[in-house]
Amino acid sequence: MSNKIYPIGIQNFEDLRNNDCVYIDKTALIYHLTHTNKIYFLSRPRRFGKSLLVSTLEAYFSGKKELFEGLAMEQLEKEWTVYPVLHIDFSRTKYTTIEDLQEQLNLYLSEWERTYGKNEEETSYAARLTGLLQRIYQQTGKQAVVLIDEYDAPLLDSNSDSALQGQLRTEMRKFFSPLKAQGQYLRFLFLTGISKFEKLIGIVPSADDTLESRINRVLVRWNDTVPYTWKTLLNKLDTLCGGSDNYEIIRKLDEHKLEITTHLDLYGQVEELDYFLSYMLPASMVLDAKNKLFIDLNATARVAAGIVNCETFELSDSFKKNLDIQGTSIFGGGIVEGYMTTLSDAFKKGMSIDSGASFAGGVVGAVVVEISDSFKESIDVSGHTVMTAGVSITESN
Repeated sequence: MSNKIYPIGIQNFEDLRNNDCVYIDKTALIYHLTHTNKIYFLSRPRRFGKSLLVSTLEAYFSGKKELFEGLAMEQLEKEWTVYPVLHIDFSRTKYTTIEDLQEQLNLYLSEWERTYGKNEEETSYAARLTGLLQRIYQQTGKQAVVLIDEYDAPLLDSNSDSALQGQLRTEMRKFFSPLKAQGQYLRFLFLTGISKFEKLIGIVPSADDTLESRINRVLVRWNDTVPYTWKTLLNKLDTLCGGSDNYEIIRKLDEHKLEITTHLDLYGQVEELDYFLSYMLPASMVLDAKNKLFIDLNATARVAAGIVNCETFELSDSFKKNLDIQGTSIFGGGIVEGYMTTLSDAFKKGMSIDSGASFAGGVVGAVVVEISDSFKESIDVSGHTVMTAGVSITESN
């Protein structure tokens, strides 16, 4: 240990390992990090080891097994799959003009395009990055790994110039906007910075927010550009919903109406949709927004029921009756084993058995027995279900 070099100022994992420097083995944590979630953002002060971590991730995803000899990763990783890595370091220069940022973005994109090709129709940074991610997957069959070090360097350099900072933020939003919508082409996304995204954008998270919902909200608001056009709205919906396949939108210009159907299941996503629609849409536009959730169940479940073992017996000579049995449940039948027996001479009857069930039959094992001489009857048995029959094992005599 005494002959090893302390890696003062060394931020490259390969240099550190090749020069036999002291290294505190945290590769077990890195393995866990890369096999738990897909998107991470790390905000820590300078000299905290962020860049070394990014370099270690690059070596790992590049399949450089020899650099991990003797470390925990050597035993944990069995496959050593090589992924295409896009590594961006925004700390390489100072940003005193908008051209400084544009030059850096163009340098990175041009370097990757020399390897994976370029479509001449892709002119904007967002279009070029989107095209790259798609071509990488098409050519290699692998999702890309995107590592962004000190994302906020341009913004920190322009703290004293609010106009320049606004230009830089807009340009960075354009560049980062495809990352959320192109999630199917991403194996791993890791960003580091000194300041927090939420603080820069002015978001105050709630106690109920999850990490995933906070990341989603940041990406949506980061992609906020004016003027608000149809394309801008679609870009926001792509970012919020994870692609155009996850929502439906219909314009009815003759009615000044917009219909949007989403399938959002993260905490706060519906509120975020309402937030940006409230300021993006014209005041004269009528909005019809719905959020529908998909539920998949491959088994029969009877966990709960609105009404269980309900029996009703009635004897009457002449009466009018409105009977409403409603059962609302989430996992089981709205009504389970509901029995009703009625004896009557002359009556008018309106009976409604209404069940709202999500996973199983709306009415399960419902038996209705009626003996009557003369009556008018209206029976409504309805079940709202997703995966199974609305009415199961129903008898009526």
